[in-house]
Amino acid sequence: MRIYDTLTDKVFSVPGDRSDRVLYGFRKKCIAIDRIREVKQGLELFFLTLTLNRLNEDKLSGDLNKFLNFVRNRLARADAYFKYVWVLEHQNKRYLKTGVLVPHWHIAILTLQGALPDVQFNADRFPHYKVLKEGSLIRQSELFKFWGFGQVFCEHAWSSNLYGYLSKYLEKETLTSAATARASRKGSFRQFGSSNFGYYGYPKWAFDSVINCSQIYADMLLLKKGSILDIMGLDVQGRLIERVKIRSPYIVLHYPY
Repeated sequence: MRIYDTLTDKVFSVPGDRSDRVLYGFRKKCIAIDRIREVKQGLELFFLTLTLNRLNEDKLSGDLNKFLNFVRNRLARADAYFKYVWVLEHQNKRYLKTGVLVPHWHIAILTLQGALPDVQFNADRFPHYKVLKEGSLIRQSELFKFWGFGQVFCEHAWSSNLYGYLSKYLEKETLTSAATARASRKGSFRQFGSSNFGYYGYPKWAFDSVINCSQIYADMLLLKKGSILDIMGLDVQGRLIERVKIRSPYIVLHYPY
């Protein structure tokens, strides 16, 4: 798809291949977390990996959701911030060896600083996992016990490039293997998932508009539908001051689907 930007007078392309579109959609989730990290203080990003042992190779995305709900509820007790994005990786080597396509999940969680544990992995030692710092709200042993299907590896995010870290698990080979997974097992195989990021997940033109208006109004109500963003500016008493409609500056020149 070719897009014309009326603001810059430039033409650019949006991925048309299905796998490229998945990566494009996933990138927007990572950008949302990066935006939040820039404006909110006292937060920390953690990387979690959830694996399945041989007795639990049949677990699916629903089991991941239960785990995320556990983390969400525990953090909510302390009124701690919680946003996440995850990707599915199929263990292809294990599939070639056993004939069973086993998933594991890579998760980035943005929450209160120090809320989750920081664990070090060393393949040459046993036990392989060493807790460098326990979480103030959830301990490593609690993560492991609630998951219960294999290992849980939680660490402080060692890279500031969130998309670069997670997107390698969404390469085209991994995306196309989802069809094989669905054919070999029953159940859901979502390729990635995330929190609802609100306006942090808006396209750049809409996000920038919200940020600019936040400098003018005490509060705002937002409604985005397609290429139109409706901003209702409120005063400190919550009364409507002004209503502004902003249209996307992008015009579709060619849509090949």
